[in-house]
Amino acid sequence: MLESLLYLLYPIGIMIITGIIKEHNLFSGIYKFLSTKIKSKRLFVVLFSTISGILPIPGRCIVSASLLDTIITKDTEDRKKFGLIDYLSTHHYYFWSPLEKTVIIPIVALGITYATFMSYIWPLLAVYLLFTYIYIFVVLKEDDVVINTDFKGSHSVCHALPIVSGIGALIYGLQPWIVFSILPFYYIIATKTFKLRTICSYIDFKLLGFLAIVLLSSVILKSYLLPLIATISTLNTLAAFGCAWLLAFALGSSSKFAGIVAILVGIFGIQYLPMLFALEFSAYLLSPTHKCVIISKEYFKTDIKQFYYIILLVALYVLLAGTLTTFLLLA
Repeated sequence: MLESLLYLLYPIGIMIITGIIKEHNLFSGIYKFLSTKIKSKRLFVVLFSTISGILPIPGRCIVSASLLDTIITKDTEDRKKFGLIDYLSTHHYYFWSPLEKTVIIPIVALGITYATFMSYIWPLLAVYLLFTYIYIFVVLKEDDVVINTDFKGSHSVCHALPIVSGIGALIYGLQPWIVFSILPFYYIIATKTFKLRTICSYIDFKLLGFLAIVLLSSVILKSYLLPLIATISTLNTLAAFGCAWLLAFALGSSSKFAGIVAILVGIFGIQYLPMLFALEFSAYLLSPTHKCVIISKEYFKTDIKQFYYIILLVALYVLLAGTLTTFLLLA
């Protein structure tokens, strides 16, 4: 139990880091570099959205869409194409980024390492990235993307290196709570953010409470409800999965869908992680209460039918990948 509680230092560190990055606009130098070095407009927009959408905040597209809005055309018809580009370019983080609640919560609740988590999730990520590549670089043409790359930035790209190093340390095998207990001090010192009140303002205490509940639920499931778990897994599997999908669809929340995944994997076993993650992610991606859907539509006036057609396709492919991966693990 003590080892699991140490994981709470992981999200605390992440919240402080991302809060400082957002507050001080530390990645603006990266945007300037991209705008001057990358000649492909499609690639530039993808990287621009991907980098500006790195922050794990509610309605993550609000950052990437608002920044993207400063460089793209004002023509109404041409702008419609950017909604899907921005949406697809910013939602791969849910599969792999150690900054994301969708990665943090399963790792914390299941007591697994980042490397273990990725060993189950990578097929889903591969399918999502392949679909995104095909849509942006095959379906769309270079002339479909109309932008103005006169972007001004002044901060050093070096501010991104600590996060890259931290992710590398996690891949190497270092415990997440160790990495993200140390990493915030770079950003605190670099930006001279020494006031305790300011640092605490970056911490989402509601999320920490939710993580604690998930941790407690996981311990209870493992320790006291094994007979019930066996019954549910043999008699009510499809009903449990269907209810989980509907709940994630209704809530439209990444942290809540991740919590549902963690609880169900605790019931059915780690082999079900790919399928359950894909199931809940598909519900979240399609949810009308998902903030990014609303943001993409409002910023770029994207045609909602076309938007949902593409998103439904990627959701189905990811779900297929997750289901096949789980079946292979169970075989």
